[in-house]
Amino acid sequence: MSSTYLWTIIVLASVMNFFLRAVFVEAYGRIKFPRMVEKGLYYVPAAVLSAIIAPAVLTPGGEWLPLQQNPQLWAALMASLVAWYYKSIVRTMLVGLLVFWGLQWLGMG
Repeated sequence: MSSTYLWTIIVLASVMNFFLRAVFVEAYGRIKFPRMVEKGLYYVPAAVLSAIIAPAVLTPGGEWLPLQQNPQLWAALMASLVAWYYKSIVRTMLVGLLVFWGLQWLGMG
């Protein structure tokens, strides 16, 4: 496979991705969605973020780890508690990272 072919594929995929997203962004203000669709769209960001984060937290490295050997899970649980209590993104990220790094420093995972 030549580098020209590879770059052509990358550029075409990028352009296609951009236009697919741009159509929905532009149409959102102009098209009136049914109330039920709008209510469903409200939950899409949380669902997508959960689908991205859950496998990384529950199966780090692609395999299930015991609770005692999974620092990602403990860090995510602590960060979730901080997010729920303080409702602060910065505190949530700091606590999650500090717990994760602290557990790794202690030899977990």
